[in-house]
Amino acid sequence: NQFGAAVGGPVEIPKVGKTKQTFFFFNYEGRREANPFSAVLTMPTAKMRTGDLSELLTGAVRPGLTNTDGAPALFGQVYSPYGALVGGKRAAIPGNRLDLLPACPASGARTSACLDPVALKFMTYLPLPNEPGLSNNYVYSGTSAFARDLYAARIDHAINQKHSFFGRFTTENRHQSDPNFLNSIAANARTIHDTFYNATFNEVWIVSPSMVNNVRYGYTRAHAHQVLISEGTDPAKTLGLPSYIAQAGPVAAFPIFNFSSAGAQNSGLPGEITSGEISGGGNNQPRDTQTVADSLTWIRGRHTLTLGGEYRLYRFFGFQYGNPDGTFTFNRNFTVGPAPTGTVA
Repeated sequence: NQFGAAVGGPVEIPKVGKTKQTFFFFNYEGRREANPFSAVLTMPTAKMRTGDLSELLTGAVRPGLTNTDGAPALFGQVYSPYGALVGGKRAAIPGNRLDLLPACPASGARTSACLDPVALKFMTYLPLPNEPGLSNNYVYSGTSAFARDLYAARIDHAINQKHSFFGRFTTENRHQSDPNFLNSIAANARTIHDTFYNATFNEVWIVSPSMVNNVRYGYTRAHAHQVLISEGTDPAKTLGLPSYIAQAGPVAAFPIFNFSSAGAQNSGLPGEITSGEISGGGNNQPRDTQTVADSLTWIRGRHTLTLGGEYRLYRFFGFQYGNPDGTFTFNRNFTVGPAPTGTVA
């Protein structure tokens, strides 16, 4: 929906009536949008979020490959990256039951496979699948809202036959909100609020029939502000990560989790969380421009001479973050097997 209104005319002063020297103009424009938004993602099942990855095992055998115990290697098998290799092979985690592993130690080096409490906490911020299967099993449909308001006002006034001026002020507000497609602070969604202001004063002085002077001042401010939905949340409290992570980051927010071997939307792999959907970046960038200008136009016979100068002051406060509290990237290289250099299956 787009709508607006405009009004203008001479200024009427009480007990004086309409003036012939002062005029005004006001304009408003509005826009409202509700744009469709949809996503087809891969999310871990109820079993997977406890550490039970047995659903990845379908019983299909990988031809020509065996595990350390001589049993056939299976598609979807997870192998332990810890411990010495046996015959150049990693040990398979029985039944992919990571939920049966001991909890990882709170500090110190990890020397054996364990269940990470941060990973378990992370899973609680992901929605359960709402479709069957192990891939493309989460479908979201919603709307992305956009609103825009533009106001403009102007006054023109003739002081006398030699002096006149006008003043103009405009402001624009844009507000866009992404849908929270994960229904949690983990989503890569944000609110965008951009504001623009402009003020101008212009004075004309007719020095003589052949000479006119024009002086102008202008001020413009633009403020781009993207707020991640998790901005202000401490990963030490939400995930149990060390407190120094938020202290070292530009803002406190949900960290980015990237799964580099996972597919994109609608092209997911079983057991892989769709990449690019967990947290993201934002900004807060006001910028100012001020202008002072003067020009003199002089008509002399068949010649016109224009003189003048202009001064501009630019100020830009750039603040932008791409990964607020770190990016944690995961792939299958550490759990591939039987051989550590084998292909992912």
